[in-house]
Amino acid sequence: MLYKEFHMTKRTQNTLYTNDNLYVLSGLNSGLVDLIYLDPPFNKNQMFSAPIGSKAAGASFKDMWIWKDVDEYYLDSLADKFPALADYILSVGEVHSKPMMAYLTYMVQRIIEMHRVLKETGSLYLHCDPTASHYLKLLLDFVFGQNNFRNEIIWCYTGPSGARKNFPAKHDTILRYSKSDIYLFNQDSIRIPYKSLHTDKGKDAKIWKTEGKLQDETIRQQYESVSWN
Repeated sequence: MLYKEFHMTKRTQNTLYTNDNLYVLSGLNSGLVDLIYLDPPFNKNQMFSAPIGSKAAGASFKDMWIWKDVDEYYLDSLADKFPALADYILSVGEVHSKPMMAYLTYMVQRIIEMHRVLKETGSLYLHCDPTASHYLKLLLDFVFGQNNFRNEIIWCYTGPSGARKNFPAKHDTILRYSKSDIYLFNQDSIRIPYKSLHTDKGKDAKIWKTEGKLQDETIRQQYESVSWN
């Protein structure tokens, strides 16, 4: 029913859909989308609640996965079209856990639809964390093809940490895949100049790189001593 409703509804620019994206995606035409960014649940096996005093106070989210979270309607087609992928997900249930297997099944059903609706020039960015990033990367290799993997972007951040026997877990991973090898990439829209450094002489020294190497040893030392927050 939802599938029909989305096909019958006239879509306009800047339309916001509020529903399970699996059903929204299934109602979209193939090759329609330029760019997809998804920030799904991370499978942290925790319950998250909005802080008291925030606009979302009282809301909560369960980031714990069981098999009933999977849409079984799509499982048969998954096994028929991607038998190796289905075998991989089953193996994760043995290597990791049944909840991880359910989470990956939930995710891959949606990733397949996202691949379908992307244009040949389109790209997908999947935001995740070390809890499942390596498992999700293999899913994307199956669906998009390993040759269409473009970048693993590490998003580092700072803040208090209670870690005592481990390094602080202070980064997320963004996996970037393209639909094909004719993808669009506008580097001018994402690159920013390096920060200026204040030297002992009261002048700003610019940082720049060529082939990954800093050009000036003095600037290199200053660069390494700066905290980039």
